[in-house]
Amino acid sequence: MILILSILEIRYGLNNDMVSSALLEAIYESCINFHEKLAVEDLKNCFNFAKIEKKQYQKITLDEFLEPIKAYIQVKQVARQILIEIEQQEQKEQIEKQKEIDFYNEARELYKKSLEARKWLGDMFQAKVLARPFWDAMSIEERKDIQVVASLALQNAKDESIDNPFMIVADKNFYLADALISHCVRIGRTFIQE
Repeated sequence: MILILSILEIRYGLNNDMVSSALLEAIYESCINFHEKLAVEDLKNCFNFAKIEKKQYQKITLDEFLEPIKAYIQVKQVARQILIEIEQQEQKEQIEKQKEIDFYNEARELYKKSLEARKWLGDMFQAKVLARPFWDAMSIEERKDIQVVASLALQNAKDESIDNPFMIVADKNFYLADALISHCVRIGRTFIQE
């Protein structure tokens, strides 16, 4: 009640003796019955940022007093929703990043198993996540040979897709990565990590 009287005096220019007890009770009841719980700091804040129009010789109504509070609550709810959305987006990004790390680790382990079998046991998607450091370690002649093998594999896939419309032909870099990793496993190259 003291805060409400203080706001009425400072923001609306009303002396305590000019405020009816009915208005005070109505304001108090409204403030404690909002769906959004209001702290004392919330009440102070909502009037700090509200533009109050003083009307001479007119009494203040309950609705006029509650207008800045309702506006503040609305802004607070929007801000809370934005914060929730940001947190959800961050969680989603963390989950995606963890999936990428897990996929890379699985591909790395599969490469090590493939070395024992002397045959690439993975697919082109796993090969793609491993390929860059292997490619950088290759000589120009090895790169050319691998590019020829990848081009043939890509052409074969395109030819097969003509007869099978449900077959999806991946980007040429996936075929290149698959050929590269298959070659590295065949020659027994130890795992290269970025």
